[in-house]
Amino acid sequence: MASTEENSNQNSNENLNEIQINSNENSNENSNENSNENLNENSNENSNENLNEIQINLNENLNENSNQNSNEDLNENPKEMFKENENWIIEENSNEKSNENEEIKNDTKFRELFYQKEYYSFVFTYPKRGNSLLLITEDSKNSQFIIYLCLKDETRIKMLKKSDIGKSLLRNLFCMGPAISKVIGKIEPDLVNVEVSDVAWEEEDEEDLLKMEEYQNIKQYKFGVIYIKQGQESEDDYLQNEKGSEEFNQFIQLLGNYVDLKDFSQYSGGLDIIDCTSGQRSIYNNWRGFEIMFHVSTLLPTTKDKQQVEKKRFIGNDVILIAFLEGNAKFDRSLFTSKQNHIVIAVRPIKIEKETKYQIGVMRKEGISEFKPKVPIEPLSKDEVTDFILTKACLGERISSKSGDFKKRWISYRENVIETIYEKNI
Repeated sequence: MASTEENSNQNSNENLNEIQINSNENSNENSNENSNENLNENSNENSNENLNEIQINLNENLNENSNQNSNEDLNENPKEMFKENENWIIEENSNEKSNENEEIKNDTKFRELFYQKEYYSFVFTYPKRGNSLLLITEDSKNSQFIIYLCLKDETRIKMLKKSDIGKSLLRNLFCMGPAISKVIGKIEPDLVNVEVSDVAWEEEDEEDLLKMEEYQNIKQYKFGVIYIKQGQESEDDYLQNEKGSEEFNQFIQLLGNYVDLKDFSQYSGGLDIIDCTSGQRSIYNNWRGFEIMFHVSTLLPTTKDKQQVEKKRFIGNDVILIAFLEGNAKFDRSLFTSKQNHIVIAVRPIKIEKETKYQIGVMRKEGISEFKPKVPIEPLSKDEVTDFILTKACLGERISSKSGDFKKRWISYRENVIETIYEKNI
């Protein structure tokens, strides 16, 4: 019996050990399997994360390149905004940063140096250039003479050190100033032997000179603004637009503010402020001390007359024309009959990342020299476009006033003032 129990216990222990081994094996197998599953799961998860990260980077690079290419495409060549026109120049665009506070300088030298001050006045005849005026005042502080030479086509103001002018022994002896011929000869060698007559001017002569010298210090401007739809191909089409698009209406409010013309007390630019025959409202701006009235094509009355003569009466007589181009419209100067328009500033609205910006192009008549600010390559934001356009327009009108037919009028006016003073005092 003892042997039987012993065998039974032995078998039982062996079975238990076998069960334990199987249990351990299953446990290890499950453990390894779970471990592998976890490793695979973690590996796959990390792999997916890395792939996602790579995808994000790829997308960012694609978007960046796409935006860059898109913006490059939007930087329109100014020549694409105009149709080529004989005797007109399309300005090249430039990377040069324009000075937001580009100064529009007034010529006030005569007022500052001579007006209502003590000076010596003379008249003489400049060989081959006609009758002329000469003023000399002394700047004791800087030991120099200030010379004002007024010719029919220009004014020259020069500073001349006293030490640069020799004096004769006799003049030194009697404490006299240098001979006028020596003074004038220093600044204009051609005038050494010119006979100069000293005169005592009347007050009105000085006032006439002041007006003449500040004739081109324009303080009030009128600019034309025209709205051009895509597909329009004639001046009549342009001028028959009674209303502008939402983008156009937003743009003109960047140029200035709506004003009621009835009894308008500021500069009206020739618009009717009594009976309002030229419209009920317009756009006006008092910018940097300059008054600007805009002749806006959609705010001027549209009549049954196909040619819109009344609109042409204003816009056709503006030296500066601002053309708002919708879609792919181009400005064609050959369609305009006016000879008064000398500079055209074209503006095209462009959407960049939901923001409206403005591509700029400028065209000027031959004979008008290039002037700043330069036309930018990049489209301008709403914060930038106002100062650029108004600066370009104001300086453009001043440059134009010294060119072509305007220059002839300017010279004729100067010649008339000089001749009047000369004849009165000779």
